[in-house]
Amino acid sequence: MLVVPSHQLLSSLVAFLVLVVVRSHSEEGHTDTASAAEKDKITISHQGAVYWALPIFIAQEKGYFASLNLEPSYRVYDNGADQVNNALSDNPQWDLGAAGVVPNILAGQSRKIDTIGISNDESSANVIIGRTASTPYPITNVLNTPIALTPNSTVHYVVEACLAKDSGVTNFTDLPLIYNSQSQVIQRLRDNNTQYGGLWAPNSYQYLMTAGKELCSGTTAGVVVPGGIMYREGFEIGPDGQVDQAKRDIVNRALAAWMRAIKYIQNPDNRSDVLALMKQFYSQYNVVLVDADYEKEIDTRPLFNLDQQLEVMSADRSATNSALRWYNDVTAFLEKSGVLSPPAGGRIIEPAEYLSRLYLAEIKANSDLYAFAQGQSTSAGGRIQMSILGSIIIGLTLFL
Repeated sequence: MLVVPSHQLLSSLVAFLVLVVVRSHSEEGHTDTASAAEKDKITISHQGAVYWALPIFIAQEKGYFASLNLEPSYRVYDNGADQVNNALSDNPQWDLGAAGVVPNILAGQSRKIDTIGISNDESSANVIIGRTASTPYPITNVLNTPIALTPNSTVHYVVEACLAKDSGVTNFTDLPLIYNSQSQVIQRLRDNNTQYGGLWAPNSYQYLMTAGKELCSGTTAGVVVPGGIMYREGFEIGPDGQVDQAKRDIVNRALAAWMRAIKYIQNPDNRSDVLALMKQFYSQYNVVLVDADYEKEIDTRPLFNLDQQLEVMSADRSATNSALRWYNDVTAFLEKSGVLSPPAGGRIIEPAEYLSRLYLAEIKANSDLYAFAQGQSTSAGGRIQMSILGSIIIGLTLFL
């Protein structure tokens, strides 16, 4: 029987473990050793080829979720109403997701879904489109000028803001608005059945490829249209009705990977790769834009990294950069339009009750997760592995 001296065995084990960890960092954002272990599961929802879902796709493609020992699955919905209704059903099929501000507000009324971040600022992506390049604007004869739009939506909110600012409208009750889906709005414009339409991206880009003119947006009208990151609270509630800290940790890691992808998109050095990934992502849903419109998505729809999220989610409702103010303004629009009304014997749930910076703050308080979310070259998962490695080596030393 061959006896190996203990110091040689220790040296061999240490060398092997170091090799494993070094190899795990051979690619930025990837942790090969994590793939050998069973990863934590979470389901993320979105609505197909929308810009605010791009960070989710990039986090998957770049291995950011895998780096934090996560294996997300995805649910894609045609609209925010179906997305929210599923989360509130007896068989919810997603845990973390994103949607426009209107679904976020309606979801908040349930007290079961919180808005835990801002997915993007889509103010410039909601616009009034003129049928041709010579369509006049501002609209002077508002009461006799039909405008086709999707009702009770962000573009409806922006159309009213544009008419208030540019045409002096104060009473929207008698406006000849034509309520259509986005595809019907485009068809009306093409068939010359209306001179004006309310569209959001990428529908507006697709119409403007061949005709028309952008006349007003949320940005030019002076209103902010945020998208929201939603979280279904039931994900982290255990059978005993208490918070399962392990599930809470999964949420924080998933959100940190999302924030890292936003950092990657924001870095101008990554522009060419981001554009390539955007085209790949959009093509999965049969959305093809001209190159200028892919660029426009990045340039006109701000994303918020972790520090920026905390700033807007913490700002007082009176501040212009306050998520609470943005949500309050859209809530007032939904109340006025009758979409949002108090239930019998109840009241409307205010945005301050479901806008939560708690998960972002927990990431910020965790030095490893914060560094990862900020896009630092050494992932949080890697530092955790190095810490585990150190413990193993110390244990082996004592044992041998």
